[in-house]
Amino acid sequence: MYLKEDGPDIRGMEGISSAGKTVFILGDHTGMAEEEEELMGRAGARKASLGETSLHADHCIVILNWMLDSNAFMPG
Repeated sequence: MYLKEDGPDIRGMEGISSAGKTVFILGDHTGMAEEEEELMGRAGARKASLGETSLHADHCIVILNWMLDSNAFMPG
C-alpha cells in the first residue's frame, strides 16, 4: 500500500486488516520519483490516502497504527 495524498481514501479499500500481510510505503514531502512509483506499481502496490488533509509521515504512522488496532478497516 503506497500512501500518497492523491490516492483513493484507504477507508474504502478492501483487503486491509491487522491480520493481513499489508505493507505501507510512505514518502517524504517531495514524494517518490517517477521510477520509484513505477517500480511499486510493478510490485503490486496500490495507492491510498488517509484523507484530504496533508499529513507528516510520522502522523500517518500513528493514524495507521490506530486504524489497524481498532479494526477501522473492517466493514460495519
